[in-house]
Amino acid sequence: MSSIAWSTILQLFALNTHAPPTALPSGVTHGPLVNPAGIEKVESHVADGLAKGGKVLVGGSKPENLADPLKGGYFYSPTVLAEATIDM
Repeated sequence: MSSIAWSTILQLFALNTHAPPTALPSGVTHGPLVNPAGIEKVESHVADGLAKGGKVLVGGSKPENLADPLKGGYFYSPTVLAEATIDM
């Protein structure tokens, strides 16, 4: 696959990866992780990918704009890393 085609696929994927909702509307598609260990595990995976040359296209952190009822929850933004390799 050409690098141009792959780049287009990654960009479309990133554009269709959304942040978690800032409230709990009907049809919610994203929810929190189970506990603090879940957040730590995801943060560790993302940090590992970045340390090995990956690039964040979208997400890559805890969301900052959550509504009051959700603040303090175990949310991590949906994340897409580009330039990933098998050893990440």
